Amino acid sequence: MREVIDPRKCYRGIMPIPLLVTLVSYNDSKRDNLTTVSFAGQVSEKKVYVALRPTRHVCRVFSESLTRSPAVFGINYLYADQVEIADYCGVASGRDTDKFKETGLNVGRVNTNTHFNVPLVKESPLSLACRLEDMHVSGTHAVFFAEVQAIVKRQGAIPKFLMHETTSYFSTDNLPLGPVFEIGKKMVRRGRK
Repeated sequence: MREVIDPRKCYRGIMPIPLLVTLVSYNDSKRDNLTTVSFAGQVSEKKVYVALRPTRHVCRVFSESLTRSPAVFGINYLYADQVEIADYCGVASGRDTDKFKETGLNVGRVNTNTHFNVPLVKESPLSLACRLEDMHVSGTHAVFFAEVQAIVKRQGAIPKFLMHETTSYFSTDNLPLGPVFEIGKKMVRRGRK
């Protein structure tokens, strides 16, 4: 038997569609920083999108960046064992917190053939260096479109990526990892903002 789900009744509006969890890396003119984004993906050849809630600090940063050149950011995919870091970067505000410092992640730079200096997560198995091009408001999110300038891939086997569906994190091999918006609170309780 199959269940019919009304998308308007989904938890936090998130439909039960598996999504890869990413860390978006950016510079807000004060520092390099991170935010967790699940609404990110490929639109077409060399084109990607990230969708952000307008209340997020990074949404303001990206909106203001569209008027400057170059406006760049990174999309960093995560290993399944980085679940606590991913959740923390989703619950802590980038306005007040240096998430690279608090998580222990390291900034890696990539200078692409178009001379953009993009902050990326060194520990990420796969990162995309992106140049911001456009923004559209769609429902509850601002959708930012970008062109991929470089792909940085770690050598080795294909990792178990971190994903989430509605209220739970899991790995691409279907291992359950815990509840969304809860796991990162352990880092907050340990004294991180």
